Amino acid sequence: MKKCRTSPFYFVMAALITAAAFRSPLCGAAGGFSYQAAPKIITPNGDKLNDVFFVFYKNLDSQSSLSGKIFNLMGMKVADMANTGGAGVILTAPSGGWHPQSADSWEGYFKWSPSRGISPGIYIWQIEAEGQVYTGTVVVAQ
Repeated sequence: MKKCRTSPFYFVMAALITAAAFRSPLCGAAGGFSYQAAPKIITPNGDKLNDVFFVFYKNLDSQSSLSGKIFNLMGMKVADMANTGGAGVILTAPSGGWHPQSADSWEGYFKWSPSRGISPGIYIWQIEAEGQVYTGTVVVAQ
């Protein structure tokens, strides 16, 4: 597992009415593949505030692909993450900014029932890129 460092960068998620900013660790090798996962807590209730979990990434080798999965604490896969291309998400920083190449996301639903929300709790996210596996946790709250 790769070590993460705290980043001075903030995500700003713009919606029609609301916006949220949160700090996230910057992970990966300098100059190589790197990612940020945020927010740490999602509330998939449709209010457009922290409804979606993102793993933003950049510098993915052009010959590689990225796949993301969500597991419960028992190890059962509950969802595949969808590639959103970072659409509608702005990443800003005090000096310059960390601009993602793309993003994978999860809206807090079971893979087999997109209309049914998942139970509140702790979930494990996993992305595989360039032969490496990166993991972390996300909390689903009501």
